[in-house]
Amino acid sequence: MLKVNRQLPTSGITRFNICQAPQNRFGIPVVGISGMKETHFYIVLQLKTPEGFEPFGKFFVSSSRAQAEELFGKLLCRPRGTDGDVLQLDLVETGNGLPHNLQVLSCNLDDMAENCRIIIRECFKFRNLE
Repeated sequence: MLKVNRQLPTSGITRFNICQAPQNRFGIPVVGISGMKETHFYIVLQLKTPEGFEPFGKFFVSSSRAQAEELFGKLLCRPRGTDGDVLQLDLVETGNGLPHNLQVLSCNLDDMAENCRIIIRECFKFRNLE
């Protein structure tokens, strides 16, 4: 549990003792005023540029890891690093406002078009069957 040391007199900002703050999986203290936030899963679409991969689209998938992994498993892609693929899909988990890549797949333009269709269809099913 987070302990409050004292109230700063002029600004109204609360200072926290981060040594007792909850920690993420890397042991880094996570300090949040509103407490723990819900975990969300996204699929981020990225395009290869001379500077590296840059995101150009993002789908909110679910708050359920099982649903997100099930959907990501249906996508038409190859493991990351396949030569000639300039598009990439990342399955990203966001908890406490911090993103974490779970899986990364590469694909070509035709696969990306089909994957967008699959993502939209599956997200529609998730929303209508809840």
